[in-house]
Amino acid sequence: MHRAASALGLSLLLACGQEEPTGVALIGATLIDGSGGPALPDAVVVVRGSRIEWIGTRAGFQLPERTRELDVSGRWIIPGLIDAHVHLSDGNAGVLDWALPRYLAFGVTTVRDVHGKLVTALALRDALADGTR
Repeated sequence: MHRAASALGLSLLLACGQEEPTGVALIGATLIDGSGGPALPDAVVVVRGSRIEWIGTRAGFQLPERTRELDVSGRWIIPGLIDAHVHLSDGNAGVLDWALPRYLAFGVTTVRDVHGKLVTALALRDALADGTR
């Protein structure tokens, strides 16, 4: 009985001492940074929260504390794409629910709505900014 309680207590103590990761290191991808320069093979991109904290190569890279490592070898990292001609703010919420996740899945992070109601577009902008959408 005492051994089981001791083992449980030790397990809980060890689990409580480990802090959750606050960032992720994407390791091994080929990076295109959008500057017009050559692609960076075997790149490392460290993201913490909503910010890119560090970009470089794997050579000499040391994983920062509280950072989870994710092997993305064989993949590409590119800047977010822009779709400069969309029709999202026509008032149909179902279209937004369907389209927005798909844009992100295909790497589109910015859109320019060229038709629709301004009040709808502004409400969408505000909802995205405050995290309610």
